[in-house]
Amino acid sequence: MRARPVLTLVLLLGAVAPATAQANIPPYAEPTFTRAVSGANVWHWEATPGGSVPTAYCFSYSPSPFTTYSAVPTGEGSPVPFNYCHRRDSGRTTYSKTLSSLTNGQTWRYCGQEWVFIASSWSASAYPVQCMDTTIDTQVPTLTVSLNGGAAMTNDPTITRTLHYTDSVSPPWPDNRICTVTHRVCNSGDTFNFDSACSSGPPRTLSTTYTCGFAYGGADGTVQQCAVAYDSASVDAAPNLAQAPSLNVNPPYPAGTGNRSGIACDSIVLDRAGPVLSGGASPSTVTTGDPVSFTVSASDAPAGLAGTPQWSFSDGGTASGSAVSHAFATAGTRSGTVTQADALGNTSSATFTVTVNAPPVVTTPTTPTTPTTPTTPTTPTTPTTPTTPTTTPTTTTPGGSGGSGGTGGTSRPTGGEVVTPPPTGTTPSTPSTTTSAGKLKLTSPRKVSLRKAKRRLTLVLAPTVAGVADLRLARGARAYARGGVRFARAGRTGFVLRLPKGLKTGTYTLTATFTPTGGKKASVRTTVRFVR
Repeated sequence: MRARPVLTLVLLLGAVAPATAQANIPPYAEPTFTRAVSGANVWHWEATPGGSVPTAYCFSYSPSPFTTYSAVPTGEGSPVPFNYCHRRDSGRTTYSKTLSSLTNGQTWRYCGQEWVFIASSWSASAYPVQCMDTTIDTQVPTLTVSLNGGAAMTNDPTITRTLHYTDSVSPPWPDNRICTVTHRVCNSGDTFNFDSACSSGPPRTLSTTYTCGFAYGGADGTVQQCAVAYDSASVDAAPNLAQAPSLNVNPPYPAGTGNRSGIACDSIVLDRAGPVLSGGASPSTVTTGDPVSFTVSASDAPAGLAGTPQWSFSDGGTASGSAVSHAFATAGTRSGTVTQADALGNTSSATFTVTVNAPPVVTTPTTPTTPTTPTTPTTPTTPTTPTTPTTTPTTTTPGGSGGSGGTGGTSRPTGGEVVTPPPTGTTPSTPSTTTSAGKLKLTSPRKVSLRKAKRRLTLVLAPTVAGVADLRLARGARAYARGGVRFARAGRTGFVLRLPKGLKTGTYTLTATFTPTGGKKASVRTTVRFVR
């Protein structure tokens, strides 16, 4: 009994598979998709006949629509209708074939069968024809990359990447490679690393989308992500035999495996910084109830500002806007905090403080009673001269209630004295300033000579209702003179504010705070310049 021959078929893109008792061509020996080189596909087979039985190895190839080869060859020549038949009685032999004019997307079928010459005839009854198909793929796939759905900016360093693969012939290999840089586009000289998260998940089809996260650990700025993808075609030139379509090769794949896409990129700006704020509170020192001006200016790049500045004050008050006014009712260190957001939701805050002083304490000294001038004794008269009437002159406290101290009905002055009658101007030939707020009008000189004034500052107060006026002369946070007077009714009254000894030249702020009887107080301010 002669040993049976053994046939091994290798198509250049397929792994070598030995036959057992017949010419068996495993279905994985030829790749599902073939990447042709220079428009040619080479298929290759090897066979080792067993014993001395005449053996013929026959192969056929045809594009779709396929030709079925089932006829039995006759004679000891080449069996037909196979494209290739070769008789080999002993020794290992190799056969190959080159095809040209291949068309992208065209599927070819390769068939093989072993024949033996027994009892004066060729027999293939025990050895059926084995066939397999491969599709020509010379097309480069298309890949697109999108970060956060194409958004221009984000404040979250965890970025979502979307890779979309398209090809008309073969699906993708699970071997997407990613390059990450900042402030520029990746190029062929950069490193593209295999990314398993962006290479698995959905079924691989001619249109496949991969979605994967990316935690960026760099600084804020432009983040650039680029990627390349491979299709499932295998190179067809020796010695790179085909890989199985079961994708049983771990990355990285050999150079030349699959058609590679071009470099696809997208970028996004990472911005986690809030707006830049600047501003302040003016004046920095006030009396309770006095308004404070809070201002802020904001800028933000690249996101831009969103909404208006929001203020919260230490006394619980709120406001909105770039410039707001707020008054504090209690003394102490008080503050206003402003918060501004940008278009991405990043926020910044700034706090500005002020010193709030309590109003000056107005003391009410007892007005001493002016003694009455004794009555002048009656002059003795002669019988012919009439008696001279007795005269009793009296002196009334200036500004006293019911007295003649002006039309304002003033009483209990402190830190100064009421002038009767009220002066028509503050100081002769000295320009004056008249300001008003609420129910009080204040007239004061613009410039005062310390030498001529003799520690006196003459003012005119004109309330429209009854109430109390408190006066304060200050420079910066320091008060140099205070005074006060109560008005029993509306009117116009002169008031001399006593100045401290050694007052220096310069510009001072004069504040008159008027509290109407049963009403809300208001303040009026002006400036006085003291010269020598």
